[in-house]
Amino acid sequence: MQELGCTACQLDGVPSVPGEVHHLLSGGRRISHDHSVLLCPWHHRGLLPSGRKAEEFAEVHGPSLALTPNAFRRRYGDEEELLAIQDALLDHYQEVTQK
Repeated sequence: MQELGCTACQLDGVPSVPGEVHHLLSGGRRISHDHSVLLCPWHHRGLLPSGRKAEEFAEVHGPSLALTPNAFRRRYGDEEELLAIQDALLDHYQEVTQK
């Protein structure tokens, strides 16, 4: 996951953006490590680079799951959809790198 980078950034055509693990939940509890999606600090927790404003940053980099979850899900899909996309990207990455 770390080599691919943030899944939301990948969907925007920006590969290899360093990220952090976002664990999917069920009933408020983590499901498992296999149910995790890598998101950059902006997409995951709404952390901004110094001096940037959230509204301006979101216009360029897309919405943050923490700050605007509905907008995030409209653009990138819900967490299960993101997991499926990430899994497909990982499968493709493994195929390409094993050749």
